[in-house]
Amino acid sequence: MVVKKKIDITFVRTKKTMEKYLKAVEQFRRGDKKPFDGEFENPIAEFKHWVIIKNAFPYDSFAEVHHLIFTKRKVDFNWDKLTDEEIQELNEIKKTYASEHYDAIWENLPKAQSAPGHFHLHLLKLKRVQLDPESDN
Repeated sequence: MVVKKKIDITFVRTKKTMEKYLKAVEQFRRGDKKPFDGEFENPIAEFKHWVIIKNAFPYDSFAEVHHLIFTKRKVDFNWDKLTDEEIQELNEIKKTYASEHYDAIWENLPKAQSAPGHFHLHLLKLKRVQLDPESDN
């Protein structure tokens, strides 16, 4: 898959990560590199129909952990193309594994998808700050 669309700058990534991401996107466009090459070799978790991997370009401006959950079967990002078994297993993963390890599941809509050729969702553990209850802030 080659990414052909214009990339908008968003505030989900830190400047350093965004620069790394834009460099990689340029390599994808030239065909020097394919998205997610080698990243499935050491999954964080693996299920019958799904695999969780680390995101090389995390939303690190607000998330301390950003993983991706992909279908093992390569399928376009379209909920209607998932099998009943894939949906059932995803729902089970959300209730168990994901709810134990993450705060949110993020779905990018078509306008923001940089890898639309393979169904995936973002698994996020959000950054936290300690607030002093005695403080006015």
